[in-house]
Amino acid sequence: MTGPVLETMNASNYTYVRVKTEAGDVWAASGEFKVAVGDRVTLALEMPMENFHSETLKRDFPLTSTSPPASAARARRCRRCRP
Repeated sequence: MTGPVLETMNASNYTYVRVKTEAGDVWAASGEFKVAVGDRVTLALEMPMENFHSETLKRDFPLTSTSPPASAARARRCRRCRP
């Protein structure tokens, strides 16, 4: 999945990002990495979780997927990626 970050937050050693894709907005969580709204990221989505509740963030996510840390590391270098 590749797209611009619309929202991001860190909690419990994880980074959550909401990414705009052609199919709609997608939430993903990965090992903590530095990212800002507007950055373009590429993440490999694994293990989708429906109705996920984060105790740390006190927030519900209708659908989120995990992304391996290796993919998150590449996301930092993808600020100029093309769609």
